[in-house]
Amino acid sequence: MKLVTAGYLEGFYYRPRIDKELLREYNEGLICLSGCLKGEVPEKMLNGDYEGARNAAIEYSEIFEDRYFLEIQNHGIPEEEANIQNMKKLSSDLGLPLVCTNDAHYCKQSHSEAHDIHICLGTGKERSDPNRLRYATPEFYFKTQDEMHHLFKEFPQAIENTRRIADSIDLSLPMGESHLPNFPIPESANTDDPDEYLRSLTNAGATVIMVKYPQKSKSELIMNSML
Repeated sequence: MKLVTAGYLEGFYYRPRIDKELLREYNEGLICLSGCLKGEVPEKMLNGDYEGARNAAIEYSEIFEDRYFLEIQNHGIPEEEANIQNMKKLSSDLGLPLVCTNDAHYCKQSHSEAHDIHICLGTGKERSDPNRLRYATPEFYFKTQDEMHHLFKEFPQAIENTRRIADSIDLSLPMGESHLPNFPIPESANTDDPDEYLRSLTNAGATVIMVKYPQKSKSELIMNSML
């Protein structure tokens, strides 16, 4: 929670960010994976910078002692096959464990189209726009155990390491309770009701946006900002 909070309050630039200094300070109890194709280590490898990737992997493995894994994925993207071979080589070189994962953004493969439409709604783009954000394949769904075994049958230890990670996690979050922080309502507000105060902030924000988009209704602006 400390790292997430710091990312939002101190390191936010388009999205929450943290640096390795914070990771060194608050790594206890955390497990680190090298990430998807845009992770530091995979990206360096794909760009031909093996030494840079190797040094980064060593640094992460020192921060997360015995808790750092080289991640391999297969969503049918050509670069992922290259990354699998890169991670295999790096794993052998440094003695770091591999783990297979799947980037899941929806439950079933049949949900792919609905997810694509949701992206268009969120980004305000037409599906016909060739330059819009889109996922390369319909493989970003929650795969079954059998599907993962089939995809990574050549890497049984990477499959087993998913169990190793799961078994090492001991976290209990009470259900049915609110874990959000308490945000006090300022004395200058015209109400002491949280829902009413949030509504007033939302309406005020929509009013400001309406100056930029006068042709849109306030309710439409509020709905669009929530996507």
